[in-house]
Amino acid sequence: MTLYLPKKQTCAVCGHSEERNSLMSSHQIGSPDLDFRPAPDYRNTMCLWIQDCPRCGYVAPNISRLDPRLKKQVIRIILRSPEYKSCMEIPFRSETAKDYFKDYMLEMFLHETEEAFISMLRAAWACDDRKDISGAKYCRKECVRLIDLLIAEGYQQKSMLSIVRLDLLRRMGCFDQVIQEYSRKFYFRSVYRKMCKAGVKLALQKDASCHTIEDAFELVSRSGKKRKKTDSDDVEQDVSDMELLNDIYDETYNGLWGEEPKCEEWDVDAVGAPDFSKIFAEAKAEAENSAFDEENWDEEAWQRCLDEDFGPDYGEPDYFEEDEFL
Repeated sequence: MTLYLPKKQTCAVCGHSEERNSLMSSHQIGSPDLDFRPAPDYRNTMCLWIQDCPRCGYVAPNISRLDPRLKKQVIRIILRSPEYKSCMEIPFRSETAKDYFKDYMLEMFLHETEEAFISMLRAAWACDDRKDISGAKYCRKECVRLIDLLIAEGYQQKSMLSIVRLDLLRRMGCFDQVIQEYSRKFYFRSVYRKMCKAGVKLALQKDASCHTIEDAFELVSRSGKKRKKTDSDDVEQDVSDMELLNDIYDETYNGLWGEEPKCEEWDVDAVGAPDFSKIFAEAKAEAENSAFDEENWDEEAWQRCLDEDFGPDYGEPDYFEEDEFL
């Protein structure tokens, strides 16, 4: 059962306060997807994993907290920038996807590649829910780039990232690349070997649709040698794989991680990787030359700046779109 609790929260940037729904508990029925997206009902609460301030636009898993590295005068420059407000002019259909993309921007400013990857992956999931094929492909393309960066930086869970990368490429329709890079790839964990084998088989079938890990196990078992259902070693192996999968999921995410019309597609390949260098340079320059002193903070002057940028704080409540919960 999924439980929500109304809780009053105050934005750490502009001070806007409002009551919003907070996720207290949820559960999963079924298997996660091949990219480790949780099963229902937990996956349907994704709009509550991220918060946004309706006044200044600050986005974070918890807007009442601000990373010490993000000084107020720095984040003010980012929040009021056209690049941030328009999500780099990427025509996302989902409001949740926009929030995760903005969080990705802030994580990239802090050089938190892992957190940026998670936010971008969730943006892709949000695009999937709204049938935004181009938006999902764009997010997955950036996820692949971030995974390559993480592996190059020596990320510990390389095998998990490699498996997610396989599914990202397959969902993007890069079937030849999947077959070329993963046909002879070996993983020590049996669950990863089965996921890899299933991913390659789906690529050979030109299948870019969503599949669960349980689907992958069935696909691999059908392609192998037929055995009796009563064989104890088969049953024990499947149970062991699912238990290992749950351990991997908990270790990786730690509890974090009506029919709509089809969205008009756009040319993803014509849009390069997001370039935030200009806005980030302006934000850093503002931090160095700012008249605001963190030790002798002038809150009234700060509020006047916020009023100029975002308008006065009327304390209007922010309501979730009803269809975000479907």
